[in-house]
Amino acid sequence: MYINPPAMAIPSTMVLWSALAALASAQGSQAVLQTSQKYSSPSLTSSYHDSCPADSPLSCSGSSESTCCYEGTDGLLLLTQFWDYNPATGPSDLFTLHGLWPDKCGGGYEQFCNPSWEITSVEDVLESTGMSDLLDEMNEVWKNQGAADDQLWLHEFNKHGTCYATVNPSCYDSSAPQYQYAADFYNTTVSLFNTLPTYKWLTAAGLSPSETETFTYDQLADAITPQLSANGDATFELRCDSSGALQEVWYYFNLKGAIASGTFVPRKTISKGNCGDSFHWYPKGSSGGGGGGGGGGGGGDDGDSSRGHLVPKGQNGCIISNGNWYSAQSGSCATFTKTTDSTGNVHLTSSKGACSVSDGQFVCKSGNTAGDFTEDSGLIAYGGSTQWSADSVPSGTQQVPIVTGSDRSVSFELEFVSA
Repeated sequence: MYINPPAMAIPSTMVLWSALAALASAQGSQAVLQTSQKYSSPSLTSSYHDSCPADSPLSCSGSSESTCCYEGTDGLLLLTQFWDYNPATGPSDLFTLHGLWPDKCGGGYEQFCNPSWEITSVEDVLESTGMSDLLDEMNEVWKNQGAADDQLWLHEFNKHGTCYATVNPSCYDSSAPQYQYAADFYNTTVSLFNTLPTYKWLTAAGLSPSETETFTYDQLADAITPQLSANGDATFELRCDSSGALQEVWYYFNLKGAIASGTFVPRKTISKGNCGDSFHWYPKGSSGGGGGGGGGGGGGDDGDSSRGHLVPKGQNGCIISNGNWYSAQSGSCATFTKTTDSTGNVHLTSSKGACSVSDGQFVCKSGNTAGDFTEDSGLIAYGGSTQWSADSVPSGTQQVPIVTGSDRSVSFELEFVSA
């Protein structure tokens, strides 16, 4: 059932995953068990999701085994908001909604985790579950720059929503509408967004967008942090575009219970973001420094593209068109097209089709949904990590699959070398 939250004024660079993991290791469970006496989590209920006990543990606070009432693996949650100023997207007094992302407790993230949960029409999902009012609200606050809004909504669930253990359709009663799990994800995302009126908090503290003025993180923190916690134990991250202008605000949470009906607890993040000592916060409609594009997460590849080879750094051979590692002596390197979209995501395509990661393995084939990679100094990263590995170094005509992470016998970084 859709529960509308109390009425109120609604408001690529890589995250430092290794530092976040170090913080969690150093502080243990206390890093996630801190609670805020200031912030009020949205009131959420679900008539169909398994009932979760009142004493459900906070995500990431104990076992790494997830259940229908506990996010033990992907339990570091980010509610992210856009400030799209050029071209202006959304109301002039609103940081619009980007998404609700599950990151791993120790750093990094997965994406498109459970393809069988994916949906094809957000409108059909919400109307079939009696949430038409929610659809109206999403049209106002969840905006996609340069493309249809529902493309971003669909992208956010299929990429991120399918990675929550507590969203699993098996956690729902057999009498639930077919896509209740997806509808609950959207309801929770919008409800949580409505508790974070960033623009209202900033203007109440005397801060407003400006064509000329520059700002610091501490200025915004003085306005935002007291709204998140009484003692400063919850922080946020700022992301700026290539022109040094504010583009996004990321809020971090742990979750007590399930996405559909749980309690969100603000927490610290290890990074203040990438905005540096000072940055611009331009009014919407400003040309600013020429940047400002951010909200195109669901609209496909409309950004810069280039062609090149994928090479395991420090190793012989290269990646061929199906995504496997092949000996340099046995054949030529495949040519990949690398496209960077407006959000900084990198998509890779070979002659075989779009490239993605399936069950940890890098695969390129026809019919694939393009995976969202990132690039750091020429290195291709997935899930926040530039590490890749394989069971062996290929020889002769052998093709060796490569996987994310460094768990296999041969580990390396994957370099994009322009053709």
